[in-house]
Amino acid sequence: NVTLVDVASAPIVEVTEDGVRTVDGEYELDMIITALGFDAFTGAQLALPMSGRCGVRLADSWADGPLDYLGMAIHDFPNYFQIGVGPSAASQHNNAPLSERQIDFAAAAIQTVLDRGAATVEPSAEADAQWKVLCDGLIPFTLLHLAKSTWFLGHNIDGKPPAAYA
Repeated sequence: NVTLVDVASAPIVEVTEDGVRTVDGEYELDMIITALGFDAFTGAQLALPMSGRCGVRLADSWADGPLDYLGMAIHDFPNYFQIGVGPSAASQHNNAPLSERQIDFAAAAIQTVLDRGAATVEPSAEADAQWKVLCDGLIPFTLLHLAKSTWFLGHNIDGKPPAAYA
């Protein structure tokens, strides 16, 4: 007794006492289950209208998949720290209190920059690449590599480059 309703083509007009009314009709129901789909781990960052050195957009920088260092900083994006949202951040895949460690790291990095009289901080391209190799190398020790289709690896987004962490 399940009815799949595509609300993209028949938008919901209202939720009633007995169900849901769309532009195409009313559906009596006991429960609503939504299947929204979302771009986990990179979607929010890629939606930001920001650019790094030489005007490079993050979407262009990550066209072949995300590259960052410690899930926190990105080469060519000086002074940008992704606290708790970087695609390869431990805090993305574990308990949120790990974000506190990221905050401590970012604060220490900023203080070091200030102490040295510098203006920017960012990882090298090599550091980004090495971190990706490490993260990719850990996947075989998890169950993720067995998944044939999962939002966790970005399979729900058409055209998203394959990555150990999406």
